[in-house]
Formats: sequence, C-alpha cells, structure tokens
Amino acid sequence: MHSALAVCQGQAGTFLREGKVTVAHVGDGRAMLVHPNRGRFLTRDHRVDDRVERARIEAAGGHIVDPYVYRGEAGLMPTRSLGDRWFRSVGVIATPDVATRTLTGADISLVVASDGLWDVLPSAEVARVVREAGRPQRAAEALGQAVERRRGRDNLAVIVVGLATTPGHRQASPAGRRA
Repeated sequence: MHSALAVCQGQAGTFLREGKVTVAHVGDGRAMLVHPNRGRFLTRDHRVDDRVERARIEAAGGHIVDPYVYRGEAGLMPTRSLGDRWFRSVGVIATPDVATRTLTGADISLVVASDGLWDVLPSAEVARVVREAGRPQRAAEALGQAVERRRGRDNLAVIVVGLATTPGHRQASPAGRRA
C-alpha cells in the first residue's frame, strides 16, 4: 500500500506513509502516539528546561530568565523556532528534530497539538480522552473542551489522526480543532 498522509500543525510536520510515521519538529508543540493503555511522545519540547537546549543557548551568549530566552527586551519560550530570526544570534535555531517510528497494531491514534494542549493536560489524560472519544473529530473536540474547562489561555491547535481499524476508528482520518 502506498498511501500517504501529511499533517502540519504549527512547527511540526508529520507524515504517515507505508506503516511509518515521521515527525519533523521545532518548538514546544508535541506529537504523541496513543496506545490502548498509554501515550508515547514522538517529540520533545525545545525549551530552556531541556539541558541540551539550554547549553546551546548559553554557549551562544543567550540570556535566560526561565522559561524565556531573551535578546534585548524580547523574550521567546521555544529554543527552536521557524521565523524568529531576531533570536538566531542568541542560540535559537530552526533545525528540526526528526523521528521516524514504525506503526504497530497497538497504535490507535496520533495527536499533534500546540503547547496550549500539553501545558494544560497531562499526557495520560490526553491519551484517555482520545481513547474514550473513539473518533478523531470527537477526540479533537473533547480535548479542546477539556482545556477550556481548565481555563487554558494559550493558543490551541489539535489534530487527531485515527490509525486503528478498530470500531470507532477509521484508517488515517485526520480531524482538528482550533481555538
């Protein structure tokens, strides 16, 4: 089978093709595979609380006041970003982390979302909500509602892609929600 699906959210490009998922990612949005009993991240946050990211910023002479990298009066939370050229001289880069994983029969869904989701809901809760919702569109809506109930104030973008061919799921069917 040679079908492919590309999902882009914020600063993450996610590609599904021939039983594999590849994520190219910068910033603090995340991609997570949802399994029957847990979620598994495919990305890591590019923020100053990551020791490798922090070391690069400090080596470039960047000024850090947690959780921000500063250049002059301007602050930026992600340590990798597309388009924030002003911060390049203090160690913020646009180089993505790239991860490829082979999908298994245990992979139910893929969630790609901005930090407006991950800073509010723990990963275990995200996985539970997705499993209970069943369908990708319902899962994206339920995640948005859960963030709203917790008074999340950041921008929110959520894409849920159904991977399993179990009841309530369709193969590679994306659904999203923006708030």
